[in-house]
Amino acid sequence: MEKLLNKSTIVIACIFICMSAIFADLKIKSGKIINQNGGGNIDFDLSNDGNANLTMTSNGSVGVGVINPVSTFDMAGSFGLNSEIYTASGCISGNSIVLANTSSSNITLTLPLASTVTGRVYQIKKISDSYELTINASANIDKNDNLTLSTTSNGFPYVNVYSSGTQWYISSKSGN
Repeated sequence: MEKLLNKSTIVIACIFICMSAIFADLKIKSGKIINQNGGGNIDFDLSNDGNANLTMTSNGSVGVGVINPVSTFDMAGSFGLNSEIYTASGCISGNSIVLANTSSSNITLTLPLASTVTGRVYQIKKISDSYELTINASANIDKNDNLTLSTTSNGFPYVNVYSSGTQWYISSKSGN
């Protein structure tokens, strides 16, 4: 089975999920900060059991279920990402995983302006044997006007694209 997620996408998604959880959970009625020493970690006990579920370090690392994170984002457990299935041409929304069902016709999907989503990663996968999927951008995609994905004998193709803030770049690709 093809790997749809790459390491940079996982890190970006995890950081977003974690930061969303931090801000949401600071407003909840239960849970507390259990350790906030000057210049050290801030540990959050979100389940009120006396154990840290979320840790923020003084160097900017975040741990979810990890007390001493060794990476920028360190997580014990799983996470989920939103996806969207397109059956007709249109503009790609904020969902990170895009599935294009081309069973009825060719589909053209347009990426948002690279300058409005700096750092965004999209995973775009064609999920039908029929027709083609074309991906357009107002700026180039790796110096190309557009990108077309067609089904091959190796299965449904996918492409991961990254916004630098000025244009889109292909970070990985399968198929043609």
